[in-house]
Amino acid sequence: MSAVDPSGKPGQRASLADIAKACGVSAMTVSRALRNDSKVAEATRQAVLAAAEAAGYRLDPKIGQLMQHLRSVRARPTSEPLALVWPDCTLREREESPSLAGIARGVRMRAEALGFSVDELFLKERGMTAARLDRTNSARSANPAVRQARSE
Repeated sequence: MSAVDPSGKPGQRASLADIAKACGVSAMTVSRALRNDSKVAEATRQAVLAAAEAAGYRLDPKIGQLMQHLRSVRARPTSEPLALVWPDCTLREREESPSLAGIARGVRMRAEALGFSVDELFLKERGMTAARLDRTNSARSANPAVRQARSE
């Protein structure tokens, strides 16, 4: 690989994808190898470094800083709650409906994968009003971006 992009366009910098293609590995493996990540075998790391050198690849310190920041933010789970509001069913009705239970399970799984917890609130429950909902969200510090689910 040369300092020219394999597509033949002069003046373009070699990318992680270019190096990955030349080495027969993924762009993530190239990224890890360039950061001396212990998950990459030494032989693979040496091949990536050689291909990067041959391509004239240079790390961009600004992008490196940004990616380090993104990795550190993503790595820290949070327990910030999200409110899943069910405007037209009770907890029992939601539990008895396979489709609504599936929605709740999917929302919870995705939220937890992103580091959030989920508080389910049911507007049809006895005593639940819009004002009580606001107080409940406030007391739980639930994210004001409320996801509404409709049962149909």
